[in-house]
Amino acid sequence: MRTICFAALAALALVSASARADEVPLKFTTLANPDFSGNTQVLAPWTEKVNAEGKGLLRIEPIYGLAVANHGNYYDRLINDVVQISFGTTSSVSGKFRKTNVVGLPFLTDKAETAGVSLWRLYKTGLLDDEWDQVVPLMLFVFPQTGLHYRSEPKTIENLNGLKVIAVGKVLGDVTTTLGGAPVTTPIFEMYPSLQRGIADLAMINYSSFEPYKLAEVTNFHLETNLGTTPGMVAMNRARYNALPEAARKVLDANATEKDTRVYGQYWDRGQEYGRKLVSDPAQHKIVKLPDAIAQTWHQKMAFIADDWSRDTPNGAAVLAKYKEIVKQVETGM
Repeated sequence: MRTICFAALAALALVSASARADEVPLKFTTLANPDFSGNTQVLAPWTEKVNAEGKGLLRIEPIYGLAVANHGNYYDRLINDVVQISFGTTSSVSGKFRKTNVVGLPFLTDKAETAGVSLWRLYKTGLLDDEWDQVVPLMLFVFPQTGLHYRSEPKTIENLNGLKVIAVGKVLGDVTTTLGGAPVTTPIFEMYPSLQRGIADLAMINYSSFEPYKLAEVTNFHLETNLGTTPGMVAMNRARYNALPEAARKVLDANATEKDTRVYGQYWDRGQEYGRKLVSDPAQHKIVKLPDAIAQTWHQKMAFIADDWSRDTPNGAAVLAKYKEIVKQVETGM
């Protein structure tokens, strides 16, 4: 009897090993430590779900940290098949995702969930296909909107005259100069010392960055508005996706839906709210929503940013118009 049990267990082990050997391994760089909330709340559960549904077909192997890829080279690693799936932002890929970056223009959306779902639907229209020829998006996301976070309360909130502003990217640089400020180019991990030492007077950033970069310690006045943002992706090498067996592709497709993008957007909105709570103590911080009258003036002053983007981006006017249309649909629950 014991011999039969051992034989059965051995046969089961062989079947299990054979099934695992048939699974296509896919390396997935998350570009963050395993305990980062984006991993624990979204990407790790997603990976586990895909692996469970794809047992015997595919196996996603998460790689945490920056040993294999980083925010600057992740796309190169992805299209060269060093990794097969990666997290990353479109702003890190110079010149590639010009139409996709429509979501970064000022005053278009308020919530990351709305922006992310709208971007997903925009992608599904086919208007962005030429930019996504090398990778297949599994989830799209848009970071929460950018506000203004000052070292100390400014003399006025109507403009940025004479102030040094940490502004990452062309759009926020244009916003800064339009309001009279001087852009300071500083990587996000150097924002804290730049503000602490007075190299910059304020930063254009979202609240979701406050917890990981301790920005509540070096700011005390917060002007809330929606000056722009940055999109990103969890994407797979398209050639490797196309080479998968049909059954394996179906597993990925079932987990690469608008719903998955919506869940990721909700995560970023939670991060925005959590970061805001870090500056909610009125004894140390002051939060002000940009008054409607000033917002209207800023809208008018910054209209050229969207106009220039539409002119300089292939099919830009059509892409912007479609994105605005989709945003309205998402906001009304359509």
